[in-house]
Amino acid sequence: MPPPGKAETRVPVGLVLLFIGLAAVIFTGGFVFYHQQEEQIRGQVTGDLTSIAYLKANQITAWRGERLGDARVLSGNPFLVASMEEYLSSPAPEKRERILSLFQEINSSYRYRNVRLVDTRGRVAITLDTRENSLDPRLDEQVAGALAAGKPVLTDLMPGSDTASPTLYVIAPLTGPANGRSEPVGTIVLTIDPATDLYPLIQSWPVPSGSAETLLVERQGDHVLYLNTLRYRNDTALNLTVPLTRTDVPAVQAVMGTTGAFTGTDYRDVEVLSVLVPVHGSPWFMVAKVDTAEAFAPWRSRAAFIIVLVAVTLAGAGIIAGLLWQRRQKYYYRSLYAAESALREEEERGRQALRTSEQRLRSFYDSGLFGVVFWNMDGKITDANDTFLAMTGYSRDELNAGMIDWRAITPPEFRAADEKAVEELKTTGINHVPFEKEYFMKDGNRLPVLLACAMLDEQRYNGVAFVLDISDLHTVRAKLHESEARFRTLVGELPVGIAMTRRDGQGELALYFNRNFTAITGYTIGQVPSLDAWMALAFPDQVYRADRLQAAQEMYEEAARSTTSLPRVSRVTCRDGGVKLIEFRYTDLKAFGFWTLIDITEQKKAEQALREQEAFTRAVLDNLPIGIAVNSIDPEIRFEYMNDRFPATYRISRKDLADPNAFWEAVYHDPAIREKIRTQVLGDCASGDPARMHWADIPIAREGEPTTYIEARNVPVPDRNLMISMVWDVTDRKHSEEEIRSAKAFLDRVIDMSPFAMWIADSSGTVTRVNQSMCETIRLPPEAIVGAYNVLMDENFEREGVMPRVRAVFRDRVPVRFSIPWKAADAGDVDFGGAKDLFIDVSLFPIPDAQGGLASVVCQWVDITEQKQAEAQREALIRELERKNAELERFTYTVSHDLKSPLITIKGFAGLLEDDAQKCDPVQLKKDVLRITQAADTMQQLLSDVLELSRIGRVVSPPQETDFGGIAREAAEILAGPLAERGATVEIAPDLPVVNVDHNRIREAVVNLVENAIKFMGDQQQPVIRIGATSGESGPVFFVQDNGIGIEPRYLTRIFNLFEKLNPSVPGTGVGLAIVKRIIEVHGGRIWAESEGPGKGTTFRFTLPVAGDKDKPGA
Repeated sequence: MPPPGKAETRVPVGLVLLFIGLAAVIFTGGFVFYHQQEEQIRGQVTGDLTSIAYLKANQITAWRGERLGDARVLSGNPFLVASMEEYLSSPAPEKRERILSLFQEINSSYRYRNVRLVDTRGRVAITLDTRENSLDPRLDEQVAGALAAGKPVLTDLMPGSDTASPTLYVIAPLTGPANGRSEPVGTIVLTIDPATDLYPLIQSWPVPSGSAETLLVERQGDHVLYLNTLRYRNDTALNLTVPLTRTDVPAVQAVMGTTGAFTGTDYRDVEVLSVLVPVHGSPWFMVAKVDTAEAFAPWRSRAAFIIVLVAVTLAGAGIIAGLLWQRRQKYYYRSLYAAESALREEEERGRQALRTSEQRLRSFYDSGLFGVVFWNMDGKITDANDTFLAMTGYSRDELNAGMIDWRAITPPEFRAADEKAVEELKTTGINHVPFEKEYFMKDGNRLPVLLACAMLDEQRYNGVAFVLDISDLHTVRAKLHESEARFRTLVGELPVGIAMTRRDGQGELALYFNRNFTAITGYTIGQVPSLDAWMALAFPDQVYRADRLQAAQEMYEEAARSTTSLPRVSRVTCRDGGVKLIEFRYTDLKAFGFWTLIDITEQKKAEQALREQEAFTRAVLDNLPIGIAVNSIDPEIRFEYMNDRFPATYRISRKDLADPNAFWEAVYHDPAIREKIRTQVLGDCASGDPARMHWADIPIAREGEPTTYIEARNVPVPDRNLMISMVWDVTDRKHSEEEIRSAKAFLDRVIDMSPFAMWIADSSGTVTRVNQSMCETIRLPPEAIVGAYNVLMDENFEREGVMPRVRAVFRDRVPVRFSIPWKAADAGDVDFGGAKDLFIDVSLFPIPDAQGGLASVVCQWVDITEQKQAEAQREALIRELERKNAELERFTYTVSHDLKSPLITIKGFAGLLEDDAQKCDPVQLKKDVLRITQAADTMQQLLSDVLELSRIGRVVSPPQETDFGGIAREAAEILAGPLAERGATVEIAPDLPVVNVDHNRIREAVVNLVENAIKFMGDQQQPVIRIGATSGESGPVFFVQDNGIGIEPRYLTRIFNLFEKLNPSVPGTGVGLAIVKRIIEVHGGRIWAESEGPGKGTTFRFTLPVAGDKDKPGA
């Protein structure tokens, strides 16, 4: 919101253009909805990000402007500069305390962390926070620069002096007049904590989001520097950098000049959508981003809803923007009126104080309220009037007894002044200038007086003194100082421009500009030292300037006659080049001139807008389809305005209503009806109750004509004896209501006979009616549902995430349709113990009332439980078929690939047999035959393993509950020979769970795992194989662990592939682990391997259905 007296004039064109752009994207997307849905989401997200980015960039720009504005206020305050210069030139404790008090006020009013006064040599003279008693070298350079330029500076973010968190500083240079020009005095350094003052503007996000965030960055050499703490990484402010070579990073694109939307990867290397916006007036850039995974997640199922929601959001944003704009304008004029009222009240209080002072002075002289004292040089008071005795508290007897000595009743600090006055009396016989002193009163209190003395004889021995009690004067002085301080504060903060000048023979010297003078015109006291210099800039056209000079001369003459001139309006060219309409007044205060400036640019625009609005309002009222009139009621009906529809609705003419109180006889011909209605209307209007000032279905009867019906409402005009009378014809509505009653009866019959389950709820969501099909669907009587079930409390809708859509029906009156599983136990506080769980297709549509509100909501349920079950079975079969096909493709490829190797061997050595036979080399011939035989054996083993693998899942035995420990012991007994040969020990954990499995297949899997462990023990001197189980999230996790050669982590998933052998030299076909994996998966479990690397051993973990798990595939 703008400060009082300064309205925001710039139309938010960016928001309007953004609104139009988003609307265009939405409407265009409707034509290509299916094929370009991703682009729709991208446009929507980009639009949201653009709004947020520009909003935050503008907020930061405004925030920077406010901080610099604070510095300008401090730099442009002549009283503050004078106080600082006085302290720096001659420090004193009392001055320091006053400045510290001022700094504390600045700190509490403007929310800075610390305020420091720095002299021209960069030394900290005063600081609120004693820990910051020196300047950081980087800050020292900026302070020197600001002081040299004479302009406020807002520094960039810097590491804090006493903390790792970043800090900003506002530097306000102070310059004072010296030798006819401005000289540096020092600087005020304001410390800002971004964590409380800046970062909240950046880190807040207007809507819930799982990944969205805004970043503030700047360029630092060949890197991008992040200025704020990030959502996914802590301690990044001024610590995290990214090289400019990373052109895929949005922050890099921002500092290289790219603006608008950009798709790339963020500091986490995650793909994001982003919008890049520079922060005007700073080296900063704003990056608003969201993960593309989040942005494109909901586009299919909610595309239509998102479009409606975006349209409603845009409309709401436009309405809110308009309301905010209107509120700013209202605030401006309200604050302006309040400030002017305060100024008038202050002036009236000053005049009243002046009148009171004059009355007191006149009373003083008329009443002789001063003391008269006769004294001598020995110190004795020889005589005095009653006034003096009353002042000091002494009696006449004490005076006569010589007990009053003027030296004795004078406090010691005033005796020097007495001696000086006595010396003057001895020389001249009179005190030419009265002087102030104090007397001790009889009760010991002090009495401040103004004293004037004269000698009564030539010997200069006896004298007379006139004593004035100035106790009230001391009080007035204190109040005057207080009033002067308030006046200075008022002038400095008034929402009007103030300029104080002094006229001499050489022109009009500018003495003081308040903050709003500079805010209105852009000029400071340092830029325009005289009024002539200001007018040369403010009125660049010479002809117009001459005219304004003539107007100024007229204002001087008017002020000379009546203190304040009449106002003048001028077109002023401001420092930024803009032209404003400003109203000037001049007040002649003798010692100096007092100019007031009021920016009426917006006022003039508002007045023109008001005239246009009044014309528009009248045009609207004249063309409304209802009768409107503004009239008095009591003591008589007199019309000030009526549109044509008003008399027409009553079936009379304007002429019939020309005379006061003619209304009643003109409208109601029947005397009895007329008096009845007249009495009721006057009584209802006198009550002031809006509900009573609404009359419905009033008949207007004319003999020989059909009776019509009207409805009327009166609204009182505040602070005036007037009513706004509205009337409209409801004859058609009366006829329609009868038709509606008939239609409603028909509709009720249709709902009752509908084969679909239906219920009707009121605007609060409580069911008021159900049909028979609904009762049959959920197997409950009507009395168990009506008045008890509330759709807005149904946890089924919350659980399935459709409650926002249900609420939208009640709130926005939009129909919806969706399908969800409905469980009777989750239907709210209603006891649906007799109901069954369903899968339902729900349609909700609102029924509006006559006023356009919500009358009720109709819901239709269709039981699609069987349909959903069939779809679920079909989807399960499809997934199973796809899995089988994929597995078959992998199996076919692997088998064909691995069987080629022995076939190639056979074919190769078969070709060599003929050569060996011709060479008659029986030894080589025998070797060839041996290799052919080995290849054939290998192929036979491969085919056997493949056959075994294919049988798993097809040839199964019924599952049975078996102790897994027994299976492990059987496997160890089967491999007793290889275990003994290798010297390996098998440790089987006790109390292993009972599993519900095919006993033989699981034993085969354990045998393969133990055999695999024996093969890959390597050169382990103490081979150990452990079999056991641990607790997992969904049940026990079994394991077979060895301390063998281990596996590199990157191979842990490959080892389960068909024919996969990491070490070709180890005997085997590479099918064993594939068989194990197949057996475990057929039982509904899963298997995986763990190893810390070579030499660290390997652990195979797997899950199986335990006793009681009847739903697992293996069960």
